[in-house]
Amino acid sequence: YLGTQDQVADPYLLANAKDRSGNSVYSAFHTLTGRAYLVVTLNFNVDVFAQGIPNIKAVVQGVNDIYDGKTVEQIGVAITSMVSTAKAAGLDVAIIGVSPWKNSSSWSSARQIVTDDYNTWLAAQDTVQGFTYIDIYTPLEDASADELEAIYDSGDGLHPNIAGQAAIAGLVDAAVAG
Repeated sequence: YLGTQDQVADPYLLANAKDRSGNSVYSAFHTLTGRAYLVVTLNFNVDVFAQGIPNIKAVVQGVNDIYDGKTVEQIGVAITSMVSTAKAAGLDVAIIGVSPWKNSSSWSSARQIVTDDYNTWLAAQDTVQGFTYIDIYTPLEDASADELEAIYDSGDGLHPNIAGQAAIAGLVDAAVAG
């Protein structure tokens, strides 16, 4: 959900956001208009989460920074700072790379180079900085065209649709449980 003015309430949250008594805590009026958001759903399993449900903080950084002309080095400084702050607070960190976006109206070959370099940098830094890198580019890519696979494309060539979001959720779930 990207925060558009005509955004409707998330059907997943309508069906699943419940309090401990099973009462819905989310309604059709909860559209979050003007707010982009991320939903994380965890199924508690004592074998997987022996220390309890993890404290999750999400930082979304990447394609907008690339669009704004930032270099991998500039984005890397910000990522390194955020990872250091999170690690100092005792948090585990997982960072999702940038997905394919070649069919977006704001894509360019120069921005693709930065995208590729950024994802490569993240993959190399995960062991150096102690975070988990989640590659979404490869699983969501139509490798024959170097773009977002049509079954995952919301229609703008940039943002994943529900199927794409589900694929990303599966990758995040595997990494967090991991």
